[in-house]
Amino acid sequence: MRRLLILILLLCYTGLAQLQINEVCSDNDELLQSANDEYYDWIEIYNNSDNPIQMYNYYLTDDKNDLEKWNIDYGVLFSNEYIIIYASDDNINIPDELHANFKLSSNGETIYLTDGTKIIDRIKFGKINEDYTFGRIEESSEIVTHLAKPTPGESNRNSGTILASRESGYYVSEFDLKLYAAAGQKIYYTTNGDDPTVQSLEYTGAIEIKDNYEYYKYLDVPTTPTNTSKCYFEWKKVETGIPRCKVISYRLINENGELGKVYNKSYFFQNPHALQVISLVTDNLNLFSFDTGIYVPGVNFDEKDPCSTGNYKMRGDEWERPITYSLFENERLIIEHNAGVRIHGSGSRDAAQKSLRLYAKKSYGINKFPNLYFPELDINELDNLILRGTMSDHSMALIKDAVTMECVRGLNFEQTYIRPVVAYINSNYWGIHEIRNRLDEEFFSEKYDIDKDSIDIVAPVVFGTPGQIKYQKMKVVYDFIVENDLSLEENYEYIKQVYDIPQIIDYYIAETYFANTDWPGNNLQFWNSVVDRRYKPIFYDLDASWRDRERDMIEFTTQMEHDEYPNPSSTNVIFSKLLSNDEFRQHFIDRALYLIDNEFTYEKIKPIIDKYANQYRPELSLNMDRWHFPESESRWQETLFRDYYEFARLRGCYYKEHLVNHFNLDEEILCSKTSISDINSGSPSISPNPANNIITVENVSSDYISIYDLQGTELMSLDSKYISKLKVDISKLAPSVYFIRMGNRIVKFIIIR
Repeated sequence: MRRLLILILLLCYTGLAQLQINEVCSDNDELLQSANDEYYDWIEIYNNSDNPIQMYNYYLTDDKNDLEKWNIDYGVLFSNEYIIIYASDDNINIPDELHANFKLSSNGETIYLTDGTKIIDRIKFGKINEDYTFGRIEESSEIVTHLAKPTPGESNRNSGTILASRESGYYVSEFDLKLYAAAGQKIYYTTNGDDPTVQSLEYTGAIEIKDNYEYYKYLDVPTTPTNTSKCYFEWKKVETGIPRCKVISYRLINENGELGKVYNKSYFFQNPHALQVISLVTDNLNLFSFDTGIYVPGVNFDEKDPCSTGNYKMRGDEWERPITYSLFENERLIIEHNAGVRIHGSGSRDAAQKSLRLYAKKSYGINKFPNLYFPELDINELDNLILRGTMSDHSMALIKDAVTMECVRGLNFEQTYIRPVVAYINSNYWGIHEIRNRLDEEFFSEKYDIDKDSIDIVAPVVFGTPGQIKYQKMKVVYDFIVENDLSLEENYEYIKQVYDIPQIIDYYIAETYFANTDWPGNNLQFWNSVVDRRYKPIFYDLDASWRDRERDMIEFTTQMEHDEYPNPSSTNVIFSKLLSNDEFRQHFIDRALYLIDNEFTYEKIKPIIDKYANQYRPELSLNMDRWHFPESESRWQETLFRDYYEFARLRGCYYKEHLVNHFNLDEEILCSKTSISDINSGSPSISPNPANNIITVENVSSDYISIYDLQGTELMSLDSKYISKLKVDISKLAPSVYFIRMGNRIVKFIIIR
């Protein structure tokens, strides 16, 4: 019964009549042009009988209560002949061309063929992708489905369509997979992700889908150079078993040897993951071929320039490959589409685990991705998605960008949205990734309903850039900043006309507060459009942040003595000149103090860190099995405590001190009248370390000491007033790594038993 229900849901049926609706297109953008050079939705009628049929006896309608809505005044339709009827809803009289008096719904509906009194045939369809069609798998079949290729005016057998008895998904037991195509057509299939050819297995009956797996040789293909010093986190061989799923790829190959569309399905029998799961399937040569594989050093690698060369460094359409991606949540298939894939990123392309960029295009069957990933983002569709790998985060804590973006969610600038997932490639566990939106012209066009060609995304520092108009416009602004005194009101008034000042202020506060040291000499971009010509900042790629809670980023971003990465004077001049203006400077200070005491408090940030740490923690061991990354769970925990929890707790006080020092503010705004540097002057120590039941803390320099675990939870707080040496009973603490905080000093100790 279960198989029957699945089959009924998967294969929609329609009745088989002498005269039948054969194919429909509800989103005709440039597929079939009418005689007046327009593109209307259309319906194909087919005579499936052996006799000619007089068509004026028949009607088409999209309203079952109006069976005479539009008369097919055509004449005779001969046996095995087709006619196309445009659903234009226009009073058009074009010789030898038919136009119905209704349109087709882009979201789907039911179309009826009638004799005026009763329904002869009907076809029910949902949303059909642009320039694709829905129809019978062949003219003699009752099965209707989305066709792999439109076939107006010809047999649907030519579409190369195949249907499977089971959708991609999670299954509790093994099963037989049945494939359906037009009668007499040959289907070939593979079980490792390879595109099927005539040398592949021929489908002759149901395929047994079992929870066992063949050897996958591509796990042994290095994805970074192996004979040079590493440029990033290098490839290491998988040394233990990793989770697998079952992948089946299949296609039709007709009698002329023509290849049909490749279909890919992913079947899981186990789910060791709490995160959403994405299965990616593409021909292995697309990734691992020496000549054409995008995931390997390959033919484009140069040993003399190892960190700038390789196939994975190549860009553009030529290095885009077709892929099928399936998204699962709680063991339920959410969406499955074909797409294009490229390697994403800059320096991280050298890492063993790469980031990927997925493209929606009409040629793959979908011209937009529905936004099923970011419910908090007010946007319906996306042109592309980023599937970012973990190795982009040098800190090995993995969650830096995700945490930062949520911390600044209420600020006034464009940000990245992030959802952690687990990825599989060609049936093999590929580790933790993050789905992200890409902040490009298509994104802003969709979000603000603006023509994408009217949107400019530019770096505000323009040197040696090609003479595009958008750079020429930005260079005018940059040159004005360099050449003029912005402390003067009239000059600053011009800046307010070309820069969105509230967004710029929030942006510079966020970048400096979270101590992003891969900026502003890198990752600095602004955008504008014809709707609002003021330049607005784009906040992205915070992987180099959070590492130094004491870093004076105001000094870092205003120095004018050198022109070296990451904070060259050529870039710093923007912020330096803006701060020279009294109005900007005061707004910056006021906003910074507000954010420190409201949005960036430890009480607000800690739950965000907890949220992502708890999402990633259960997946760490599997990610380390696959990529040997992070180095260890204890290293991950230590980084989490030091670079996240302690940064969040202490950064506000340091930042206030920097504000006081740079802008000569009243010291009353400081967290304490004693400077942080004075508090840090002691050299506390713990012995023994590793410890068992008792530790001795020496050189105590604060009124209280606290003990924290790796998650940043305070376990003990002890009064240490007037005490420089303190014995602490730790017998009730489990063996692990812990931290003692004395004022603003942190000391690590380990308990072993």
